Amino acid sequence: MNMPSRSYVCRYTADRYNQMDIQRDGKLSEDNRAWNLGHGHRIYHVLGAILKYIEKRNPYHLAVLNMSGMNEGKPDPVLLELLTSNYDRAKVSWSVIDHPESLTFTDPNVRRWTEERGIDCIARDHRKQSGPPNTPPADIVLCTEIIEHLDYSDMIALIRSCRAALKPGGLLICTTPNVLFLGYRVLFALGRWDSLHHNDGPACVDQGITGHTIYYDAKRLLRLLRLLDYVDVKATTFNAGHGPGEYRNLLTRTAAMTLRAMSHVIPSSGQVLLVLAYKPL
Repeated sequence: MNMPSRSYVCRYTADRYNQMDIQRDGKLSEDNRAWNLGHGHRIYHVLGAILKYIEKRNPYHLAVLNMSGMNEGKPDPVLLELLTSNYDRAKVSWSVIDHPESLTFTDPNVRRWTEERGIDCIARDHRKQSGPPNTPPADIVLCTEIIEHLDYSDMIALIRSCRAALKPGGLLICTTPNVLFLGYRVLFALGRWDSLHHNDGPACVDQGITGHTIYYDAKRLLRLLRLLDYVDVKATTFNAGHGPGEYRNLLTRTAAMTLRAMSHVIPSSGQVLLVLAYKPL
């Protein structure tokens, strides 16, 4: 089983996301183009964790449950396409849980992409519902780019639900912004931290979007996962484009590249925190 290169995954993801945006909006804005380009790094690392699990466990049938919606439905068909280009499609089932007002359920184009690929979509608001979802036990549960949007008690309830949804020996893949990222430290020092709590207005909250409520570092998240009875918990960080600001001019692009280069020297300082944890056998 061959893991595709990072450059291929990034190009593939950007192309598919661009197609979805054009179908939805009739055009592709420069801001969306920049966001789509950066998202490929996240897809690359999640895909890599899934393929490593398959190589390690060699399941007869792989059940994946995305508990996070992952940017409202867009990554699920792309991840499934990339996965099944390396693994027998007949051996994979994919389900996604997302907020009932998210694009997963309200955008007909996103629905078409998920339905055409046999992805089962389940409506759920993690702030109001907890406990294991009504789905078959999963080999892999994704919890990506969501815990930073939840109040602390809701986050704990979600991670418990993820564990309950896993088969014994199943894998949780969690990603979230890394509070120790060098760029965030600079913004905090400059008094610009509020800019990171985007989409947190009352109207957004009514739609199930709560902005970036809490940021985590690896040490805290590993401790919490162990307290929630996960085992073999490991964390790494990686860099990903975080929006159109990096592409506006030579100065912002140079600053972003410099921060990413420095994060390779300073431990645990990449933009995104990637945590892998297992349910005990």
